[in-house]
Amino acid sequence: MMPNYFTNKQNIREIGVFVIIGVLNTAIDFTVLNLLIIFFGISSPVIYFLFKTFSFLAAVMNSYVMNKRYTFSHRGENLKTFPKFISVTALNFFINVGISSLVFATLSASFTFNPFLVANASAVLGISFGMILNFLSYKFIVFKKD
Repeated sequence: MMPNYFTNKQNIREIGVFVIIGVLNTAIDFTVLNLLIIFFGISSPVIYFLFKTFSFLAAVMNSYVMNKRYTFSHRGENLKTFPKFISVTALNFFINVGISSLVFATLSASFTFNPFLVANASAVLGISFGMILNFLSYKFIVFKKD
């Protein structure tokens, strides 16, 4: 029988810290995305894709530093962890930005919703799909304790 993952205090702490950092990363993602929309407008799905790419990358930079240091307390060398992080992040990029862009393109072409609202709702869906993948990948691949 597999032991219950959620009875281990270290696992619970990691999940809690990951969620807190995830909220911060999400705030960074949304702030950058919305500032780009406010300053430059949003005229097409291609522009949304570019804006979402920039906002994703801003959040990712924070994510590496914060998760390495605080979630997983990993003291390993950046030369070992960073390439793994980039690989996981590349996969998450396609999930996060891909789903967000697909939802935005579909909703903006099918309905007459406010583009600002559609952009943010699309971002929520993309972020949600990547969260579980990120936690498991960071814990068991990127910041795995040897």
